Amino acid sequence: MSDPNFPTPPPGSGNTPPPPQPPAAPGQFAPPAAYPPPTAPNPGYPAAGYPGPPPAPNQNRGLALSSMIVGIASLVLCGVLLLGFAGGVTAVILGIVAIKKSQSRGMSLTGIITGGLAILASIGIFLASLAFLGGLSNATTQALEELDREASQSTEQVTPDAPATDDSGDESTPGQDSTTDAPAAPGTWTEVATITGSADQQTDTIALSGGKVRVSYDFTDTAGMGTIVAAIYVMDEGKDLMKDGGIPDVMVTEAGAGETILRKSAGDYYVRVTAANASYTVKIEEQK
Repeated sequence: MSDPNFPTPPPGSGNTPPPPQPPAAPGQFAPPAAYPPPTAPNPGYPAAGYPGPPPAPNQNRGLALSSMIVGIASLVLCGVLLLGFAGGVTAVILGIVAIKKSQSRGMSLTGIITGGLAILASIGIFLASLAFLGGLSNATTQALEELDREASQSTEQVTPDAPATDDSGDESTPGQDSTTDAPAAPGTWTEVATITGSADQQTDTIALSGGKVRVSYDFTDTAGMGTIVAAIYVMDEGKDLMKDGGIPDVMVTEAGAGETILRKSAGDYYVRVTAANASYTVKIEEQK
């Protein structure tokens, strides 16, 4: 039975009033009523109190740091073509990704700048190396051709000593040939093979007898670039240039005509010509 001094709480409030205390005996104080327990917060409302601290900023800067380190290293190693170029590209990519992820902007920009410089330096060193090698090849070819030309001229200018004549006045014995054998005439150049075209070609088997071999050539620049790349090989029969490799007997880097003298042992050979951006005529002759 409810006490009229304690009204019934509304349903769902969660507060239950304490039970009524029995009346105190005469001369005694009644004990105080117990305080009700704290009510649970109503769902849907935030709990009382101060908001928590703001979230800490993103301290991850691994990509930015990696970009800076790789960029500096690739700039130092730009002389090594693959390392400098590949490292520069990697540094630029890492720096861009780091900036998009809001990592350290200073480190990211350092990596991008050093990586770009490494790429440019690697390309410049590569082009300079090609130019140097091309000039060295031209100088070597011209020096060899000059040596062969001088050797050929000195050989052709040497003449045999004149045969001694008999000034004793003695008449020749009847029936005996008084004429002296004339010196042998210098050998004549005999054409062995001729090859004409504008692409890589090779001849059939040619036989050389061991004399001097003259290679005459005439190359025309068909692309109008001012330079050509061509090579002439006199290969031993049975050897494959693609499989066995070989050193060209003549290297040509400029359009024009020329010739060189080779010395080959007697045997079977074939001639192979490789050319780019050029048409040509190559003639092989042997002195017999």
